[in-house]
Amino acid sequence: MIDHIVCHTQSPGLAKSLLENNSIDFGAKISQQTGDIFNNGRQDGQFHNLKIQIHHNYFIRLAGSLHTFYNALKDHVNIRGIPMNHDTFTPEKLQSVIGYLHSEFEIDPKDVSIHQIEFGVNLANLPFATEDIIDRLIVYNKYPFDRMKNIQGIGYGRESCLTQYRIKAYDKSLQNGLKDNIFRFEYSAKKMQSIFDKQIIYLSGLSDHNIWERLGERLLKAWDDCIFIDEIDIQKLSKSEQIQIKDFKNPRIWEGYSYKQRSYRKKQFNRLMSQHGQLQIKQQIRNAINHELDKMASALS
Repeated sequence: MIDHIVCHTQSPGLAKSLLENNSIDFGAKISQQTGDIFNNGRQDGQFHNLKIQIHHNYFIRLAGSLHTFYNALKDHVNIRGIPMNHDTFTPEKLQSVIGYLHSEFEIDPKDVSIHQIEFGVNLANLPFATEDIIDRLIVYNKYPFDRMKNIQGIGYGRESCLTQYRIKAYDKSLQNGLKDNIFRFEYSAKKMQSIFDKQIIYLSGLSDHNIWERLGERLLKAWDDCIFIDEIDIQKLSKSEQIQIKDFKNPRIWEGYSYKQRSYRKKQFNRLMSQHGQLQIKQQIRNAINHELDKMASALS
C-alpha cells in the first residue's frame, strides 16, 4: 500500500553516523583542505533507491520508495533487473524496512516526520484490460486526468493533479515488463495536510492501525470521486440521456460546474451508470480495492 515517502529529521549524532557509514555512497565526504564534511552546505548520498541528504545544520532528508527498498534488500527484481514494486507491500514488509533502517543506520522512526507519502493498491488479474480502465477515467472531482509524464520506465498512466496531492492510475505490469494485468491506483500526497490536517505523522506511526485505516478511507474516497465511463449501449438511451453522456465525457464540462452543480450532475451521472452501465467496472474495481485494504487491515490486527 505505502510506497514513496519523504521524511525529515535533525540530529548531529545521526548525521555523523550516516556520513561515516561505508554502505552509503556520499561521494567525497570530507574536504582534505578544511576537514569540512559538507560540500556546498549539503551532502547527497544513496543506499539502494533511498536518497539521503544531510545539510550543514544536521537537517536530514530521506526520500524513496519503501516498497522498492524492501525488494532491493531481498534482491527481488523485475525482468529488467531493477528492484520491483508490483507485488503487495504488506504491513509486515513495511515494518521490516523500518526495523532495518533503525538497526543498520540508527534512524529512530519516532524521530522521523513524514512530509510526503504515496499509497495505493496493485490490482492483479482484473477482468478488464488496464489500458481500458485508465482511458475510462474522465475527471477526479472537477480535475481532468492527463497523461502521466514522469512515469518510470516504459508505461502508461494518467493523473489528476491538485495543489497538495495527485491521483494516479497506471499500468504497473507494463512498467515492469510483465505479461500479467496489474492496475495501480494511487494517492500521492505532496502535503500531508491533505490527509491528516495539522497532525504530524512519524515513521513509527505507520504501524498504527488508525493511520492505515485513514489512508484506506482516503484512497476509497478518491476512487469514488472519479468520473468513470462504463460500457454503454447508446442506442438504449433516450435522446436527453445521450446528450448527458456526451457532456459527462467532456472534462471541461466538469471544470465549469460550481460545487452545487457538480454535486447534482454527479448524482445524475451515477444514476445513468447504475441503470445503463453494462459491466459495472467502477464498482468491481472498488470492491477489489476494498478487498486489498481489508487484507492489510487484518494483518495489523
